[in-house]
Amino acid sequence: MLLKTITLRNYRKYKNAAVEFPDGVIGIIGLNGVGKTTLVEAIGWVLFGHHAARTKKEDIKREGAPQNEACRVALEFELEGDSYKVLREMAGKNLVPKASLLINGKLLTNNAEEVTGVIEDKIGMDYQSFFTSVFARQKELNALSSMKAAERKKLILRMLGIERIEKSVQAIRTDKRGKAKKIEGIISATVDKEGNTKLEVLNTKYEEQSKAKEVLLPVITDMEASKTVKGQEAETARHELETATRKYDIYVELSTKLGERRRDLENTRKRHEEKERELTDLLAKTNRLVAIESKEEQYFASRAKKDELVAIRENYRRKKELLTRKENTTAEIGNREEVLKGLKAEILDFAGLEAVIESQVQQKEELEVIRTKYQQKEELLRRKQRTIQEIGVREENAKSLRAERKEFEGLEERLDEVRDRIEALRKQKEHLHSSLGALKSTALQTKKEIMERIAKKKQIVELGPDGECPMCERQLETHYEGLITKLRDEIAAKKEIYHSGVSEYKTKKDELASKEKEESSAIIEDKDLEKRLTKKRALDVKIETEGKELRDRKAELNALIAELKLFEGIEFDENVYKTVISKLNELEKRLMQRKELEVKIEQEERELNRWNKELESVITDLAPIMNVEFDENAYKDVVSVLKRLEVVYREIVGLRAEIARTAEVKNDVQRLSELERKVVEGITALRRQIGDLAFDKMAYVAQKVGYERKREELSQMKLKLMEKRNEFENVCKDIEHVLADIAEQKRLIAEKEDEETAIMYLNLLEKIMNDFKVYMVGMIRPMLSDSASDMLRMLTDGKYSKLELDENYDVFIYDEGTPYELNRFSGGEEDLANLCLRLAISAVVTERSAIQTNFIILDEIFGSQDALRKRNIITALNELSKKFRQIFLITHIEEVKDYMEYVLRVTEDEEGVSWVRMEG
Repeated sequence: MLLKTITLRNYRKYKNAAVEFPDGVIGIIGLNGVGKTTLVEAIGWVLFGHHAARTKKEDIKREGAPQNEACRVALEFELEGDSYKVLREMAGKNLVPKASLLINGKLLTNNAEEVTGVIEDKIGMDYQSFFTSVFARQKELNALSSMKAAERKKLILRMLGIERIEKSVQAIRTDKRGKAKKIEGIISATVDKEGNTKLEVLNTKYEEQSKAKEVLLPVITDMEASKTVKGQEAETARHELETATRKYDIYVELSTKLGERRRDLENTRKRHEEKERELTDLLAKTNRLVAIESKEEQYFASRAKKDELVAIRENYRRKKELLTRKENTTAEIGNREEVLKGLKAEILDFAGLEAVIESQVQQKEELEVIRTKYQQKEELLRRKQRTIQEIGVREENAKSLRAERKEFEGLEERLDEVRDRIEALRKQKEHLHSSLGALKSTALQTKKEIMERIAKKKQIVELGPDGECPMCERQLETHYEGLITKLRDEIAAKKEIYHSGVSEYKTKKDELASKEKEESSAIIEDKDLEKRLTKKRALDVKIETEGKELRDRKAELNALIAELKLFEGIEFDENVYKTVISKLNELEKRLMQRKELEVKIEQEERELNRWNKELESVITDLAPIMNVEFDENAYKDVVSVLKRLEVVYREIVGLRAEIARTAEVKNDVQRLSELERKVVEGITALRRQIGDLAFDKMAYVAQKVGYERKREELSQMKLKLMEKRNEFENVCKDIEHVLADIAEQKRLIAEKEDEETAIMYLNLLEKIMNDFKVYMVGMIRPMLSDSASDMLRMLTDGKYSKLELDENYDVFIYDEGTPYELNRFSGGEEDLANLCLRLAISAVVTERSAIQTNFIILDEIFGSQDALRKRNIITALNELSKKFRQIFLITHIEEVKDYMEYVLRVTEDEEGVSWVRMEG
């Protein structure tokens, strides 16, 4: 696996950052807290999701980022020849997780959980294993030495993934417990409360139910035979009843028809009587028509006379209307002729108006040309004045900015001096750290030697002069006092050396605190000078901008002066212009008045012409009816006579319509007489058919009751048979259930045997896994020791040749062939040993992984190393590039950058936003 690029947007302190990762040793350098380690955490987050983060998701998105902007990380890497691009983001108010994965440019999935699953499958490791193999932190290195042996062993085995074997063993034990409980459940399901085997009880029950089934079979057979006999008897009775029922139906049908014929006869006789009364009434109306029929001719003569008088009255009314219109039209024509004469006289006052207007328009246009040039001149004068004022303001601004800039002269030199002082203080601190480590190691060694000599002196005192020397095994005798004195002197000398070392250690410690305080002050001063330098640069930009703007304004002033020369001598009298406009407005009003008069004259002429035509039309219409006269009294007499005759006429029309039905009524009387005769004949025939049928209703009822009794007996037999059959079916179902229970009991017994076999195999697997764990622990410890020893030998230039983990995972370093515990060595050597052990763990995890991880990340690993050791560490890491193509070193120590191939510089601006860039 090889990293290519990473892009961060609103991730923790990063607003927008993009990094390309080259091959080689890459330093990630910056002050503490600026976001160096965040780059590495972003790799874990984009690959494995939120469970790879060390905080809740709300703290992952950059503080102050807009709500509509997503928190996003995109990573490109190579794996086994394929190109991968994984993108993970949190979007919206609720920070909804989203992710996508592209392999060789093709989208594989855009589901966040699926992306994590595919990454784990492709890499062959989960988040914990992956970061154990590629990421080493300083706190992990310190923990390796500060832990007790048992804790150290547990941590190393966890980092190497050995605890997975233990988890597998626990899973096996859980399976065993589950299967044991299952067997208990099966036993409780195959044995009843009395302790009897349920299978035996079920077999006994099956035999009993089989016997009951055999007893029911002959009973059902006898009942089926009885049911057949009863059925035949019921069927015979049914056929006899059906024959009687058909005769009954005929009887009912004939009786019904007889009742209908009697009702028809009654209705026919009623209708015959009604038609005879109607015929008598029609004959009386015929006589009335003969008496009044002569009045019809008088009615038609009166109606013709009335129509003639109505036509004369209409012409008379039209004549009077036309005479009134003629009088009104003549008067209107006279009035309009007078108005037209007055308008024509009034329009003569507007002669020659166009010429006067044309003269005034020409004078107005000449004045407007002059006014436009005058306005241009005024605008140029205003612009000239504004430009002069702006030039004065900008000259004052430039003078003020130059005066303000003098306060920042010599700022760069002061900043360089402060940074040189910070660098010198850091080197002094590193030297003090190295000295403190050496003093601490010397003091511990001296204390150890004092304790050894005190123990030796105590041993010799306990032995006495007659005792044997613990070294040469000879009697002490005369050497006793001399040996005691020598050991006492050595103890006193060693204590003096120890107290001197402790005193010097405290002095160095105080000096280190002083240097750190001085460094903090210098850093604060450096930041202040950096801010002032930023202000100076901003002032330089402002001065340059003001100078450019001042030059532009002066050039603009010269251009305005040149343009004003074209308008010299141009003046404009606004009052003259207003007078011309006022006069022109008056003339335009008179022109409008003349046009209005012309329109009125035209309208009056049209109206006069229309009224003349109207008069001609009235005279033409009046000529034919001029002599028409009308007598209103004669008209009223005719109308009165007509109203009386109209009543008689309507009676005549009604009588004629009713008399026309006389022949039809006579025919109806004859037809009803014939129909009455035929109905009587039909009633006689029906009575004869009923008598011939000879139907006995009481015999029919008795026959029907007998049939119902036989059918009831058959139903009772069917019910009894059904009960026996149900009993038989229940016995059969019980047998089926018993057989199913027997099969279930056999299955449970077989399943119990299978589970017991599975427990046997799980016991065997548990033993194998425990043995495998012991084997792996035994194999890994030498592998770690060998790998760590190679690195330690390289980092110490061969001074220490071997690092060993014993069976308890205590760390020993061989010095000149002798193993010593880690606390014997200085702090820097202890850190070095921890680093070698941690790199060995990463190497072993990488070798055991199915996928080769070609990069490793080391976070603040230099600890208290001196400059030589730091250089040796980097040299050794360059050697590791054969195994790791990319080695990332996260550190705040500036001087190590010179030993690195590439440097990623991480900085933080005033707003707390982190930025990263590749230094050349």
